[in-house]
Amino acid sequence: MTRIEHAAVTRDRILRARLWLIPCALIWIPMGIGTMHGLAGKPRDAPHLLLSQDLRGWVCIATGLAALVVLVADRHRSERGTRVAAALLLIMPLVRALSYSLAGVYAIVDLDGDGEGLTGSPDAYYTCLPWWTISLAILTQAVNWRHIGRCIVARVRGSRE
Repeated sequence: MTRIEHAAVTRDRILRARLWLIPCALIWIPMGIGTMHGLAGKPRDAPHLLLSQDLRGWVCIATGLAALVVLVADRHRSERGTRVAAALLLIMPLVRALSYSLAGVYAIVDLDGDGEGLTGSPDAYYTCLPWWTISLAILTQAVNWRHIGRCIVARVRGSRE
């Protein structure tokens, strides 16, 4: 692939990522408002729910707005700007995915040994799945998988020599 073709492919990947990330950034705002009004947080026994609804809502709104600003202000449509926006948009889905996953573990194992505090919820496994899916979708838009593949191949070849 020539340098011009490579640049065109990279530009196309970045534009496609941005076309997906901009609606995500916009969706984070009503999600944050919904969180503030108590629409999120079921099952109720996940670690991130120890934070107030308002704080969780404002973090969701702030990361959505910040990602939108990064995407709109980046006139060069750079890969760096796309990655920064994706990283901002990953914060709340990853927090929720990890927290609900941990609540599922709490439901199986009493980690603190006294049966008090966070007891977990068997429903948490179902609740964490959409958040893992959203996180993976955002991550796939932010990462140049071909570059990672080349790095892995180069390391493998280097270790054989």
